Amino acid sequence: MKGKPACGLSLLAAGIMLSGLVLSSCTRSEQAAPNVVLIVVDALRPDFLGCYGYGRPTSPNIDRIARRGVVFENAVAHAPWTKTSFSTFLTSLYPFQHGVVGWESVMPDSVLTLPEALRAAGYSTMAVINMLGITGEFKVTRGVDKLSEADKGERDAFGTSADAVELMKSAPRPFFIMIHYFDTHRPYRVPAEYVDLVRKPGDPDPFSAQSADGAREGERPPQEITDRERVLYGGCIRYVDDAVGNLLKYLDKAGLSRETIFILTADHGEAFWEHGAMAHGSNLYDEAIRVPLVIDYPRKYNRPQRVDAQVRHIDLLPTILELAGASDSRRREGTSLCPLIETGKRQAAPARWLPQDAALCECSLKKTPDSRCIRTNDLKLIVEPATALCELYDLRSDPKENVNLWGKGSAAADSFFRLLARIPGTSLNGWRVALTGEPTGMVEVDVTLARGSRVTGVHKVSAPGAMAVDVPADSTSLSIRARPRGLQVVLFDVEPKDARVRFTVSTTGTDGPKAVNVGEIGARRIGERFDLGPRDATGLPDAFGLFRTQRAAGVHIWWLPGDEMRKPGERAVLPPEAKKRLRALGYIQ
Repeated sequence: MKGKPACGLSLLAAGIMLSGLVLSSCTRSEQAAPNVVLIVVDALRPDFLGCYGYGRPTSPNIDRIARRGVVFENAVAHAPWTKTSFSTFLTSLYPFQHGVVGWESVMPDSVLTLPEALRAAGYSTMAVINMLGITGEFKVTRGVDKLSEADKGERDAFGTSADAVELMKSAPRPFFIMIHYFDTHRPYRVPAEYVDLVRKPGDPDPFSAQSADGAREGERPPQEITDRERVLYGGCIRYVDDAVGNLLKYLDKAGLSRETIFILTADHGEAFWEHGAMAHGSNLYDEAIRVPLVIDYPRKYNRPQRVDAQVRHIDLLPTILELAGASDSRRREGTSLCPLIETGKRQAAPARWLPQDAALCECSLKKTPDSRCIRTNDLKLIVEPATALCELYDLRSDPKENVNLWGKGSAAADSFFRLLARIPGTSLNGWRVALTGEPTGMVEVDVTLARGSRVTGVHKVSAPGAMAVDVPADSTSLSIRARPRGLQVVLFDVEPKDARVRFTVSTTGTDGPKAVNVGEIGARRIGERFDLGPRDATGLPDAFGLFRTQRAAGVHIWWLPGDEMRKPGERAVLPPEAKKRLRALGYIQ
């Protein structure tokens, strides 16, 4: 009799031990490193998605993920074009730090990318890419083990999803895969049935022969064309959304959904002439830099959330590494979003350049003067260092950025400008000569210096072939010859810094500039020689903004203090076929 209780206890103990082993096994399984699926939809605006309040059915699959995940209401990209944006969120460094700011730019070997960091943590790494400039010799996706790159950009959204699924099927666990969809990029080509899904009665014929491609920069086409383009764009989003749906079906069927961190974002936004431009790459208004950001990770975040605080693309890398349990000893500019999701407060971290509630955005494509902005949830300051044009917007009362508050005594403007001035290269040193309008004749500007002085640091911001700038071997003069086209700017410095400079401006044709606008001192006559020192010409001419907006023929000369121009980093040579593709997309001329 005494043995029976002992036997019963042994069985009970054994049962407890077995149960403990099962629990332990489950715990270990649940704590295995999660897979990471990062979706980047090219040129996707958040306000065209149902989960961000859009009234058309463009995104049922993305909306399904948003209903169970974390939706960030105010996510910001750091560049309005693909290559620099990818380089930024894959490194958690600002563009001025990683230096990938042009089509020929190469990611420095000293920078550790997200795929490299995850690979070091035991991840297999993959990417499906549909855009030139973020693969190959440019090293933007360095650290990816298996790369599926579109052949000459000829892969649609469904092909992208299918290729991604094939990679995931054979990938060792845990895996990281970045999937780039390109179908929402201009020109908007989409099957008619997808346009019909988002089209409303009264919409213009989306397949009309009319196009906005002939519109000049700053010249808005008829509203009907704008409406047509928006409908086509919505159809493209629905097309990509269906392809994303196929990806979600695979993850569900393979039993991977719970064990996978699923992130959806865009590299940048898309403009529809809200501020005198179409597509993207030419400015830093919100239509170009605001992006969707949804994080779905059922294992950790099992209830839907919406986060209003501004977050930044540079925060993606530290967030992914924390969720993946991967370490990172490199200095990054972003901080993990996990504390913000879990407690509503940001992770405390020392700010090297900007506070955590601020985002720095840079526009560096050659078709526009370099511009930078600082954005918070409440305010945005945009500055063009090449021209010193400044804009300040109150985003709470003026979310469409229509009322420029710069120069109206805002204390915030001064504090934002001081923050921006800390960023290397924000202020370009010295003199500016800007030509506006499109006169039929030539405009010539001759610059001469006294003996003992010389011209240095000449930098041209213009379309190729629109302007010739010559400096002789002795660097004592500078000549500009141009048939102005829109806006051309020449920046130069002189040594010594306070040297006086003689300008002579002449024109041919009857529709050329009538006067020269000089700093804050006013106009000078065409054909007249005039000598200027830095103090004489300090400040952007008041007339410059008006002349630029109205495309009026003008010559503008001014001087600004500041830092030396940043020098480009490593560069690669674009082959002829690559240049052809970029011209077709409107990125280069």
